[in-house]
Amino acid sequence: MPPSQPNPNVPQREKTGILGTPRDEYVALDQKYMEGEGDFEKRASKMQCRREVTGESSIYSRMQPFDRPEIAALHHKRIDYLFTFNEGKSDEELCWCQGEVTEVNMNPKKPNTVVVRWDPVPGTDTYTDYHNSTVDLLPTFWNKDKD
Repeated sequence: MPPSQPNPNVPQREKTGILGTPRDEYVALDQKYMEGEGDFEKRASKMQCRREVTGESSIYSRMQPFDRPEIAALHHKRIDYLFTFNEGKSDEELCWCQGEVTEVNMNPKKPNTVVVRWDPVPGTDTYTDYHNSTVDLLPTFWNKDKD
């Protein structure tokens, strides 16, 4: 994006009237701001990539709503769920899996249990096809800033 056009994702200073003649410091600050905007975006993008690589954050985590929806409202909705995979390898891997909630358990003793039809997971040997499983969507799992 050229520095002359404001970035819609960055808060902009409100255009207000100026009383008198702008001072040289004011003009210099505006010019310095416009020159540094591209550098700011590059650093922010680099920081975001670093956080995703280290596991501090991910695009899926940032897309999660802050409040947990009611379990009944998830019926026939697609969800993302962070699973720990261990396919006989020495270390476990975290992987976001997508699926559709096909059934909501109405049992009062297990109010957070749903049946999910999971999509195939690329890069795994075990989950190469669609499959169903029962998942407890506990309220403690709904924390986008926690593993």
